[in-house]
Amino acid sequence: MLDSLFAGGRMADLALAALLVETLVSLWLARRLGRGPGVAAILCNAGAGAGLLLALRAALTGAGAAMVAAGLVFALVAHLGEVVLRWRRRDG
Repeated sequence: MLDSLFAGGRMADLALAALLVETLVSLWLARRLGRGPGVAAILCNAGAGAGLLLALRAALTGAGAAMVAAGLVFALVAHLGEVVLRWRRRDG
């Protein structure tokens, strides 16, 4: 059973669903409590995770190197966006 979850990419789908729930809860908590990371930081963090999970899914399903690379590049861009936000917050 576990092998089929990985072979078909379903494990990555489950992780993406969990990431979506985590992102929505984080956004709700940040808004409700008025503290914590900002919306942009939460979305950049989620985007980096989503990019890595999409690359994993592409690799598990044999989608090809270009799709794996696209997921990794997306994750890198989102990660760099979060790094920029952190540096700006620290300088301010």
